[in-house]
Amino acid sequence: MGLFIFALMKEELLAGKRWFPWVLFLVGYLLYSANSGGLMLYALDEAKNSGCAREMLLSEEYVVPMFNGMLRTDKPPLHYYHMMLSYRIFGVNEFAARFFSGVYGALTVLLVFLFARRHLGLRAAFWAAVTLLASVHTAFQFHFAVPDPYLIFFLTLGCFCFFEAYQNPRPRYLIGLYVGVALGTLAKGPVAIGLPGLIFLVFLISQRQLKWSRLRLLRPFLGALAVALIVLPWYLLVWQATDGEWVREFFFTHNLNRYTDTMEMHRGYGVLPILFPLVGLMPLGVFIPQAVRRAWRERSPITTFALVGMAVIIGFFIFSQTFLPNYTVPAYPYLALLVGWFLAKVSSGEAPRIGPALWAFMIISVLVPVGGYIALKNDPTLSPIAPHAAWLAALPLGALLALIWGRKGQRSKALMALGASGMVSIVLIYFGFYPQMDALNPVARTLPDMDPARPLVYYKIMNPAYIFYLDEPVPGTHTLAELQAFLDEHPDAYVISRTRWRGDLKKVEGLSEYRVAKDIMELPTTLILTYENHE
Repeated sequence: MGLFIFALMKEELLAGKRWFPWVLFLVGYLLYSANSGGLMLYALDEAKNSGCAREMLLSEEYVVPMFNGMLRTDKPPLHYYHMMLSYRIFGVNEFAARFFSGVYGALTVLLVFLFARRHLGLRAAFWAAVTLLASVHTAFQFHFAVPDPYLIFFLTLGCFCFFEAYQNPRPRYLIGLYVGVALGTLAKGPVAIGLPGLIFLVFLISQRQLKWSRLRLLRPFLGALAVALIVLPWYLLVWQATDGEWVREFFFTHNLNRYTDTMEMHRGYGVLPILFPLVGLMPLGVFIPQAVRRAWRERSPITTFALVGMAVIIGFFIFSQTFLPNYTVPAYPYLALLVGWFLAKVSSGEAPRIGPALWAFMIISVLVPVGGYIALKNDPTLSPIAPHAAWLAALPLGALLALIWGRKGQRSKALMALGASGMVSIVLIYFGFYPQMDALNPVARTLPDMDPARPLVYYKIMNPAYIFYLDEPVPGTHTLAELQAFLDEHPDAYVISRTRWRGDLKKVEGLSEYRVAKDIMELPTTLILTYENHE
C-alpha cells in the first residue's frame, strides 16, 4: 500500500509496467476489504442479504430466496450465489459475506483503468483509478454485503463494451456487452437493462448515429436473446415456485413503487442525486465541476460517452421518489474517467489553475472531522466515541499538503497528497473509527447478555442482525393476541421490538423492559423485554 501511494508521484512510470494492473487490483481489494471480517453485519440490508444466503445454503435452496423462514423479494439471486460460494470456502462469517463485494470493487477499478488507458492515455487511466481508490464513499459501497457492487461492475462492463463495440463490433465486445447487462439484471433487476439502454440511446443520438445501419452491427436481436437465455430461467423458476408472488413483489413493490413513491422514509429530493456524486468521490472528486465543464467544451466521442453515462444515471434518479446514497454510485466510473482525463492535463500543466478547487477541499476536509465530532457528541449513544473523529484528520492534512505543493506549481505532488489522504483515510476509518462505532450497535450491546437457551420472539418488527447472529429463525407476532399466545407457551421468552410499540407492549401483563438500545446513525430504538408469568 505504501509503495502504491508513493507511486502517485511517478504515475506515468509505474502505471506503464505490465504488472501494474495486478498491483492496482490488489490495492483495490485491500482497500475495499479493509477489516471486512472485523465488523458486524449490522446494517439492515447487509444482515438480510447475508442471512438469506445462509438460509439458502443450509436448505440447499437455489431458486427461492428466504430470510427468517419467509420469502425475500427485495433482490434477484446473483449476490446470494456468490455469498453461498464464499460461505462454502470461508465459512459463514462477516468476511465471507463481504468477500466478493471487495473483489468486484477491485475489478471495477481495474476495468476503469484498462478502459481509460485504451481511450484516454496512461496518465489519465492512472488518475481515473486513483479517483476511485481514494474515494471513501466508494470504499463504503464495495465493503457492504449487498448487490450494488455486482451491479456496478456488470453495468460498467456492459456499457464499456458497448462503446468498444460501437467503434469496433468484434464478438468479444458484443459478448461483454450482453453478458454484463444480463448479469446486472440478475444482480438488481430491470435497472440493469433500463440504464444501459438509455445510455446507448442518448450516446447514439449525440453522435448522430441512431440509425439501423449502425444498430445492426451491435446484433441487438441476438443480444436480446442472449440476455433472455441468461436471465429468464431463474425468473421463470422463481415464478413457478412462488406462484408468481416473488416476481409481482419484486417488480411492482421494489422497483415501480420504490421509484414512484417514498419507501422506508428514504424520500428522494432532486438535488441529492447531484450532490452525492460530488461529495462521494472526494477528495479528487473536487475537480468534477472543472472536468465536466472542460469535457463538455471539447466533446470527443470518449468524453461524450462519459458525460452521457454520468448524466443518464444521475438524471434517472433525480425523479425517483425514493433515494439512497448507493443509487448513483454506478455513475462513479464515468465521473472517474472525466476526472482522470482532467487530472492528466493538470499534472502535465495543460489545465487551468486548480487553486480554487484545492481551497474548496481544504474547507470541506476540515469540516469532516469537526462536523463528525459535533454530530457524535450530540448523539447520546455515540458521544463516548466523539474523540475518535480524529481518525478523519488525514483528509485536512492531505488538503494542506496539496495547497502547499499547488502554490509551488508542483501539481502532481498536490494531486498525490489528495489521493494518498483518501486512501489513508479509508484504512484509518475501517481499522480505527468504524470499530468503535460498530461496538455500540444494539446487537453488539445486548446480545452477549442474553441467555441463548431462552426463546426469542419479535413483535411487529426487529433488527434483522439478531437473526443472523442467533443463527436460527425468530418467530414473529403482529398482534397482542398472537404475542400473548406465544408467551403462554414460552413464559421465559425474550420479546424484541422497538420503542415505537412500547405503548402496545405495556398492555401485556408480566412484560418488563430488559434492554433499550438505539440504532447507530438511525432513528429506531431496539426494545428487549422479558416475561414473567404471574398465573
